[in-house]
Amino acid sequence: AKGASSRDDDDDDDEQVFKGVVRAKGWLWLANAHAFPVEFHAAGKHLSVEVAEMPYLAAVDRSEWTQQEEEMHKQLVDLGKWEEKYGDRANEVVFIGVNLDKTLIMEKLNAALLTEEESEALGG
Repeated sequence: AKGASSRDDDDDDDEQVFKGVVRAKGWLWLANAHAFPVEFHAAGKHLSVEVAEMPYLAAVDRSEWTQQEEEMHKQLVDLGKWEEKYGDRANEVVFIGVNLDKTLIMEKLNAALLTEEESEALGG
C-alpha cells in the first residue's frame, strides 16, 4: 500500500507543519474578502482573526484617493509591492518559533493558495 504510505506521510506533515511555532501574525488576502485584508495574530492557544480597518488601496476607486493614498501607491510601486492586476492585495505572514521547518511551512501555505483557474472562477 504505497499510496497509503504517502497519504500517511502527508497526514504527518499536516500535523507537524506548525510544530515549534510560538507566535504568528500577519495580513491575509482571502478569496472571499477582496476589499479588506484580514489581520491574524496567534500566540500559544490564543488566536485573533479580524478584518482590518483600512481597505486595500486597490479596492478604493482611484478617483477617490487622497494625496496620501497617491503617495502610498507610488511607494508601493517603487518597492515592487503593487501588482497591475491585484494592486496591493497580498499575504504577509510571520512565524516565530524554534526549529521551524520553513520548507514544509512554505509548501503547505503555497498548497492553500488558489490556482489561477479558481481565482478567475471567483472573479479574481
